Amino acid sequence: MSAKRPAEDARVVDDEGAKRPKVEPLVVVEEAEGPPPEDMILSALGKIKRHIVEPKKFRKAAGLLLQLVRADSIAAPEHADALFSALSAAATTAAVRDLPITDVAARRDFKCVFADAAAHECAGAMRPWQRAVLTKAWGPLYEQRHALFTDDSFAFNRALTQVKAAVAELPPATAEDDAALARAVEALASEAWRTGGGGAQPDSGAAECAGGEREPPPPPPPPEDEQEGASGAQVVHQAVGGQWVWSGAEWQWAADGAVSGARARPAWMSEAVAEELRARKAAAKAEAARAAEVAGAADEGGGLTSGQILALRRESLLLCLEAMRPMYKTAWARTGIDLAVAAARQHEQRFCASQRERIDALWKFTQAEKAARRKAGGKADKGDLTSFEQAQRAWGSSDAVSRRGAVTGGSTGGTGGNYNWLG
Repeated sequence: MSAKRPAEDARVVDDEGAKRPKVEPLVVVEEAEGPPPEDMILSALGKIKRHIVEPKKFRKAAGLLLQLVRADSIAAPEHADALFSALSAAATTAAVRDLPITDVAARRDFKCVFADAAAHECAGAMRPWQRAVLTKAWGPLYEQRHALFTDDSFAFNRALTQVKAAVAELPPATAEDDAALARAVEALASEAWRTGGGGAQPDSGAAECAGGEREPPPPPPPPEDEQEGASGAQVVHQAVGGQWVWSGAEWQWAADGAVSGARARPAWMSEAVAEELRARKAAAKAEAARAAEVAGAADEGGGLTSGQILALRRESLLLCLEAMRPMYKTAWARTGIDLAVAAARQHEQRFCASQRERIDALWKFTQAEKAARRKAGGKADKGDLTSFEQAQRAWGSSDAVSRRGAVTGGSTGGTGGNYNWLG
């Protein structure tokens, strides 16, 4: 009995000795509660950016970034650039951007990272143009694009409808939009926006909205018949930003949106057409004002202009259209994809010239697939046909109904005379 006591005492001493070092880490953990120090956050974001561009490390890096976002540890303005840089690396790296297409878990992480970054306090720490890139330019990537890869036909068609609506809302593209897209991609890749040289150039529309109305151009020479404006048809000279109207004695400047009554239109133009033109100009001016608010994000740190952000949105919507191609093997998705590609081709003037070739390639792909199905005819597998094509194939090859609408004997070899019909 006495021999066991020292062992028991030793065990007690060991237990007590083992408990003492456990108390100290608990105290350290309690002291470490709360947001990490700023230098640790910046260091963590830098490491996440380096690893998030590698497909094998994407999920782990995205999980760490998601923890920082949900803990509101990136609410300070000095962390906004580091966060935006990490998100930009994930959105612009093709290997990572296309990874979620085939990986359900990666697709969920990709969407959560961007959606949570746009919804949490860290979005408030970003500059206006950074928030616009996150929500408008990259929004289709993590909202509609990933929703297309599903076995739910209702969810697929809903995402498809959203993509078509977004394409229809794009303004017509110009030659300047190709250059804007190239500058935006280069700025995001080189991170020149950190020093204000990110390809951000003065936006004429933003400057006009910010600085007031445009200065009127020089008036044209007086008309040959100075009394023409008083006795005959009204003399109107169209110019950039408005028009010069001859009052009978001198030219009067009427800016767009400020013209009313008879001076708003030439004599040959109907009031309905003039009203439609005024409505279009007012809508374009309102859109320019909204774009200027974002582009006028032209803060001292530089950034992307509204034209560059719009060019990135066009690219994201085109990536959504191209992402439908793997889903074309699913029979119930083909009709919706055909309609979406046809709508995109109808609105291809809303895309840059360099992007229209990719839309034409999608159109040729869908037309070739449809032609192949028609050519296969009865030899095509049932899984390769849509429900409409299956019904067309079944009824077209059936001998149960004759060309005259009478009932034949079918496989029984009869003439249908043994069938009694009412009427």
